[in-house]
Order: sequence, then structure tokens, then C-alpha cells
Amino acid sequence: MKEIPYTYHTISCPQDDSYSFSQVRLLVMASTVFLAVILLSFASAVAEPANFTPELAEHCFDPSMTQFQADICHYDGHVLAGRPLAGEEGANAVVDGMIWGTDLGINVQVDGATMYFFGDTIPALNLGANGLEIGGALLGTPYAYDYDGDSELDWIDSSLSLTGTMHYNSVTELAAFDETGRPTGLLNEAERRLFFPRGEPSGLEGGFFAPTGAAQVDDQTVYYWYGKYINNTRCDQSHLLALDVESGQWRHVSLFAQEKFIQVAPVEISRDDYPPVEGACTPPWTEPHERGFLLYGSGRAGSDNMSFAQATPWGECIEESTPNYRTSNLYLAYVSLSDLENADLSKRVYYYTGNPGQCWIEGDVAAAEPIIEAPVFGEFSVERVPGTDYLLLAYSNLTFNLRLANLAKPWQWSSPLRSLPFGYGDYFVAGSLRLENNLSVSSELTLDNVLFFDRVVSTWKGPQHDMLMREYGVSTFSSFVLLDDLVDLLEN
Repeated sequence: MKEIPYTYHTISCPQDDSYSFSQVRLLVMASTVFLAVILLSFASAVAEPANFTPELAEHCFDPSMTQFQADICHYDGHVLAGRPLAGEEGANAVVDGMIWGTDLGINVQVDGATMYFFGDTIPALNLGANGLEIGGALLGTPYAYDYDGDSELDWIDSSLSLTGTMHYNSVTELAAFDETGRPTGLLNEAERRLFFPRGEPSGLEGGFFAPTGAAQVDDQTVYYWYGKYINNTRCDQSHLLALDVESGQWRHVSLFAQEKFIQVAPVEISRDDYPPVEGACTPPWTEPHERGFLLYGSGRAGSDNMSFAQATPWGECIEESTPNYRTSNLYLAYVSLSDLENADLSKRVYYYTGNPGQCWIEGDVAAAEPIIEAPVFGEFSVERVPGTDYLLLAYSNLTFNLRLANLAKPWQWSSPLRSLPFGYGDYFVAGSLRLENNLSVSSELTLDNVLFFDRVVSTWKGPQHDMLMREYGVSTFSSFVLLDDLVDLLEN
């Protein structure tokens, strides 16, 4: 997510009337065409940036290939969706006709395929039977599949328009109303009036309305945290949605949080194979053989929060916005899998307090105390290292950072290993973590316990460095680190 200077930020919306469908459609078309004209007009006047060259693995070693000399080695990268980095190749015919630029790329693995969720998307412009048409909702939330794990998208949820052009379907469109056409609890009345005048999609959605977390359960259900007003501490919210994989039906489960857990990284755990825990801070199991999620969260602690009904995509929620939402501490919670579908879900979440005498308090997000007290968290990712009880945390704040924790003490993180950042997001690609016991680099160098991982990075550098959004896209990067280096940081 990021600050985007679109005109919709300054709309003065009437309180007693909604925009007509034609008015909002005109606004969307005008905004999209205006953006395209700017890009085309200035493209020839802007010097080409230096070509993008992935940091090859050889750069992580000395010239003789006898010594590893990097904390984190990045060795490959290419575009996944949206604008590529300068000089980067990777056009994708599946999505390029619908998506011009996008960010995020939170993902889960479902039946061997990777499902990616994007946000704040700028649609492509297409020439249709009625002139220029847009490839989807402006600032929408599309999702797509990579079926074979090659970091290229093979399918995107989309529809064919009456004029024969394809446009992507946005999760907002799919989850705002139930199967009978009645509003769900995702959007309030004011938001629906702008996004769905007369009950039909306007083609315009909200900036900073975006995916903020995802988890999958048994290849049947995907849970999706949907953030709203992420850049405004008075208005921000996260909602839990659920997708039935087989039918493709989305549903709204509940309002999840209005602080501290706006961004969510879930880690599935099971009572049957959880490591022994000394003291009283075991996860707050309530059933034998219980399964659940550790929930890592970020989001600034709120004060004077607006209610769900009060928040609107104009007025204070826009005027008081700030790009500094990446200034949260990191928090921890737990929820049983059996409680995820409860309408009163927020009352069933256990929050970690840091108090050894009462580590977990149910239903009171105000009781959650930071587990990393450093105002550097916005988007981030946590994954379990396969075959171990270790957890790996990734995030960027001036530098790209990796930290390690032991599942027995999931609140206690190592100090970070660091490298240069490539952008923001840093979402591990589900299923990509791989631990190799030995890696032969040369006849004179073998590395032990090498942890490989891929991550999704949003590469836009912001309006000050890339006003034309030439690199507004999502790329995947492949990296590795020595696990023993992180273990040493955790234990010392």
C-alpha cells in the first residue's frame, strides 16, 4: 500500500445522496485516461533508468568462491504482475490486458497451486466496441493463480464484458454482497454508495482497501484479511473474509480488528505436534487435538476510533490520512480454527500480553503488548521453516530484515540479519521455504543448513522517486541465508 495522489481522495460526497452509476463511471474513466495520457506524454521525455540485473549468487562469495560473504544472498528476480523494474522482462499475457500496475501479492498454497492476492490495482486500458474500456476496478483487489510454481500467473478471476473485453473481478465486488444480493458486513452504507451505486460496481474502489493477510485450511477454505483505511489510525479496520475454493464463493465472516491486527500473518499450529513449552505460556488450547493459528499483527494502536458505520471514503478518513502506517510494533495472538467462523470472532481471539502470570487474554485487543517494540512494521510475513520448530519473519524498513523465533516461544525473536531492500511487502511465497543440509558451492566450499526462500515484493519507490509509477508492480525474488547464522542471533 502507498500514497497515491488520485482525485478521489478529495471528493466531497453528499451525505444524503449517492453518486449515480454514470457519474462514478465517468470519474473512473477520466482518472484512468488521465493517468495513461500522462504516462504516454512523459515517457519519451524521461531518461531510461539503468537496466535491472538480478543479484547473482556469485556476488555473495569472494572471487575465489571459497568464502560466503553475505548475510542474505539474493540471486534471482522477475516481475509477477504490473509494471516491471527497468530492464526487467516478464510480460504476462494472462493478466497484462487487465492489469497495468498493482502491488502486494499476499499468497497461499492451495492443492499445489499458489493463489496471489493484489491490491490498489490500476487497470489496463483496452479498445473495445464502445471505445476505451478499463480492465477492472480502479484501485481494485484482484486475485490470480500460479498453477505450476514458476512465478508466472496462469489464471485470474475475470469476466467477459458485453462488448467483448475481459476485466478482472475484484474481491471487493465478490464479497460486498451475499448470494441473494444483500449487503454483507464488509462495506458500510457510505462505502456502498460510492463503490456500488444502484447496487452495481462503479469501477472505482478505495485506496488503502487491500488484502492484509491470508491463510488456507485443508485446500478447502482460504481466509483473507481485508484492510480498510490502512493509512488512517482513526478509521483503519481489518475484516475476515472466507473463500470456498471449490465453488469460488466469497463470504464476509466478521469485522476482525481496528488496531494492532490490521496486517496479519497467520501460522497454523496443532496441539498434537506443538513443541513442549515451559511455564504458563503454552497456547491457550481449549480442546484435545486442537488446531489453530498464531496471528502476528501490525497496526498502530488506536485512539478515538471511528465506528464501522462512521468511516467514509471522504472526509476525515481521507483528509487525516498519512503514509506513515508502517510505524507499528509487532503483536501476537492466537485463535482456534473452530472459532474462525464465529460472528463474534474478535471476542474469541486470545492476545499475548507479555505477562508470564497471564500470557493470554481473550477478547481484549487493548491487552496485546508488543513482542517487538520497534515502530518499523507495516507489511510483513511469517512462515514456519519446514522440518523444524523455527519461524522466519521478513519485513523491510530502510533495510530488508530476517528474524528467527522458536515455536516454543513464538514471542521471542532474534535480532535481524539485514540486506538492501527491493521494495515493500516481503511476503514469503507459500511453500517456497526449503532447508538444504549441504550446498556444494565449489571444490573448496560447502555450506551447511542453507535456507532458501522466495518472496513477493512491491517495487514501486513512491511518488517522490517514481511519479509516473513506471515501476508500480510486483516481483518475486529468490534468496538464501545460513540458518545457523539466525540461530546464533536467537540464542545469543
